[in-house]
Amino acid sequence: MLCLGMLSTLASTRAAALTFTYDEDFLTTAYRDADLTTAWWDTLSGEIKLFAGEIGLTGIWDTTGSAVGVAARDTLIYVANDTGGLQLVSIQDPLQPRSLAAVATPGSARGVVVQEDHAYVADGAEGLQVILVQDPLAPQHVGGVDTPGFVHAVAVSSTFAYLAQSGAGLQVVDIGDPTQPALRGAITTADWARDVAISGSHAYVADGLGGLQVIDISNPDDPAIVATLPTADYTFGLFISGDLAYLAEDTAGLRIVDITDPWHPQARGSADTPGSARDVWVGDGYAYVADGDGGFRLVDCRDPDLPVTLGGLHTLGIASGITRAGSLACQASGSGGLQLLAVDPTGYDTVNDRVQSLVLDQSGDPIVRARLTTSQVDSIRWELSVDGGTVWQDFPSDGTWHDFDMPGQALLWRSTHLPLSAGSNPSCNQLTIEWQKLYSHAVIDSICDIPLDQGGQVRVHFTASRHDSVGSPLPITEYAIYRRINPAPKVKRNRPPTVTGTPLAPTASAEPAYPPGDWDFVLVVPADAEDRYATVVPTLADSTAWGGVAFTTLFIRARTATPGVYFDSPPDSGYSMNNLLPSVPTGFVVHQDGAAGNQLTWDPSPDPDFALFRIHRSDLPVFTPNPENLIQVTVGTSWLDTEESPWSHHYLLAAVDVAGNTSPAVMPVEITDVTENELPRPSFLHRTRPNPFNPATTITFDLARSGHVTLSIHDLRGHLICTLLDADLPGGRHQLQWQGKDARGRRVGAGVYSCRLVGPGFVQTEKMVLVP
Repeated sequence: MLCLGMLSTLASTRAAALTFTYDEDFLTTAYRDADLTTAWWDTLSGEIKLFAGEIGLTGIWDTTGSAVGVAARDTLIYVANDTGGLQLVSIQDPLQPRSLAAVATPGSARGVVVQEDHAYVADGAEGLQVILVQDPLAPQHVGGVDTPGFVHAVAVSSTFAYLAQSGAGLQVVDIGDPTQPALRGAITTADWARDVAISGSHAYVADGLGGLQVIDISNPDDPAIVATLPTADYTFGLFISGDLAYLAEDTAGLRIVDITDPWHPQARGSADTPGSARDVWVGDGYAYVADGDGGFRLVDCRDPDLPVTLGGLHTLGIASGITRAGSLACQASGSGGLQLLAVDPTGYDTVNDRVQSLVLDQSGDPIVRARLTTSQVDSIRWELSVDGGTVWQDFPSDGTWHDFDMPGQALLWRSTHLPLSAGSNPSCNQLTIEWQKLYSHAVIDSICDIPLDQGGQVRVHFTASRHDSVGSPLPITEYAIYRRINPAPKVKRNRPPTVTGTPLAPTASAEPAYPPGDWDFVLVVPADAEDRYATVVPTLADSTAWGGVAFTTLFIRARTATPGVYFDSPPDSGYSMNNLLPSVPTGFVVHQDGAAGNQLTWDPSPDPDFALFRIHRSDLPVFTPNPENLIQVTVGTSWLDTEESPWSHHYLLAAVDVAGNTSPAVMPVEITDVTENELPRPSFLHRTRPNPFNPATTITFDLARSGHVTLSIHDLRGHLICTLLDADLPGGRHQLQWQGKDARGRRVGAGVYSCRLVGPGFVQTEKMVLVP
């Protein structure tokens, strides 16, 4: 196949260009360019929109020491201030926070939690300290207890405080009397316990290099580790919200862990942060991260498997503690003191406002035009590029076709989100792009069987080469079709021809290698600057019911007027079938010959592709042929049925051709030579047997000649129970059963019923008794 470079000028944009479609509902990031995308590809809601995360610093209060931990209650902030003890700050005016009071602690205040009227301070080497804060202007130190390790954090649940201690693990303290805290149980963890949170009967410990430790605290005197989850880096802080634990992991950022089953915590998603994550607080699906030297970070965690860092703010000092008071993030920032940040998760960054895709289609043939349709809110500017992202061209989202200024081979899109008003968020939840590509070679659209023929041929539809147009500098003169000499392997063999066969559809593609291969030149289609062409091509083999699918493989050569310059299409495969049904058998006669049985005869088939006849038998006068009642397969025109009681048998005959097609089955046109002692000449309804009966009885009747017969069941009042037979029957003896059921298939009650037979020239009734 000769490949030529793209022509610098196309004669025209042909309607015959192949159309391709891309649909995106934004529930996957498969086509997202992660490097160049700055807006938000939200796989949870299925849309693209601007990043949430408008953040601003509103106020700073410079603590006397180094602010490490922080807790909030309404507009009152409690700061664990290292050597400065506990400090109480009012943020009633966020722009001007003011100090209310301070209480010195004997150690190094690292963390704080407030419950009712008391603040519990993790006081480093001095264990736990209790501060009465009923009067925020006059807090009082009322109790404390030393512990074996260095206490970094405290959590309170009911009457117990739980301390995270470096080098000493988890310590349980009884605070039933806050003025007399007492040590209870303890357990050592793998590394340095840095933070602790309580959920139900379990404590969750951020254990430094020991990852996440889950501890059963149902017995406060004997806590026990029940699970450990390794983490990517040193784990400093954690927060529990519902069934999820949020971990602050040094340089690894934020990690989310599913704790639905505390004995088997499962890692979910993670989000990197630029600094060193020290603490985290979570609310309304957003995580507030104290990110060490990275300051403050906001992470959208509404999809726990795909959290997204929305933005942040570099703050003074080292961010080490975080909580929220109303709409404000309150951050303990070391030497930077207490910092208050206004965080609006529904605000939008209008600078980083672009989403870009990966390449959607890349080939050697030019993409000439496209159209774009969206489902969107507010204003979004859409652009397409066909040169891999070097040159972009505006495209409206109204579904109209537009040509590219310069056709190219690498298609991708990008969107720029332009809010029309404050607080608006341009978003899109469905994007459809269609584009048309012009191939130098022809493209086989389909290779289809021709219906209602004897096989041996297929119809080929193909799209023209892009050079097959008026004014093309390299015009196509003709299309030559080649067929692979050795047909592709047959697949999916059916059972042998002893059961009803139906033509199969192909279940596997068996495309041979191309090239090499041996190919026959088959025919030529003249090139007339058409958009599409169709022609009939002969095949080497047909698909059959029992032979499987026989593929015919073709390719098309688009020839130019220049010798040796042509374009070969990729090969494609299809199959042909003989799908004409065989002729219905004629002359089907049953000769009843007493004890010798039934002699069946019929006419030969007139079809040249005839294969065999199938004979079906049943005790019922009306039945459907199936493999279970198939009794004989023959190529002849007669067969003797030697079964006992041949007068009770009924037959159907069908013809089958070599492709496995089966004709409609026919009943005998005549039943002859019935002996006097085997079948009375008059029509007659015999007594049912057994009678009385339960649950079924057999009804036997003789017909003197063929005709229409009805057989019905009635109750003693003459009401119709059901109709067992309403059909044309040949003369002879017939049998069928009544199962004691009405026309809806429900069993009738015990009693006396009548069987009424109406035939050609006679009516007869017999009584029968259904017993319980």
